[in-house]
Amino acid sequence: MLFAKKNKTGSDVPKKYHIEEVYVLKTYIVSDINDGTGAGPRCITCYFLAKKEEEKYFELFSNVEIKKESSYFNEPVIEEVKPLTDYINDKYKRRTMESKLLFDFLLNLNMENIMELIIDIEKGEL
Repeated sequence: MLFAKKNKTGSDVPKKYHIEEVYVLKTYIVSDINDGTGAGPRCITCYFLAKKEEEKYFELFSNVEIKKESSYFNEPVIEEVKPLTDYINDKYKRRTMESKLLFDFLLNLNMENIMELIIDIEKGEL
């Protein structure tokens, strides 16, 4: 059997983003899932990376608008906005970053929240 190296297509090449154009959105999501505690809807903190266009924020990978207000369950609502440069070392602030690295950064931010939630549940604080 012969193995060949896959040719890269345009979709295989990770997209690069200018760091100074990316924002970190801290959002909350009011979940409509009943967790059985009788405490009502659970509020979950979730981070997103976004770009800003005309005073609106759009999720970086899907281009879906994330709003500052919502009257629906399971929809993120912006709580805080910080530029990505606040999280990056000074010598890298004027550079680009591949989508893979941005996704890893985002995953790390959200995993910290999930782990804190699991610990609180195990302690019986929720």
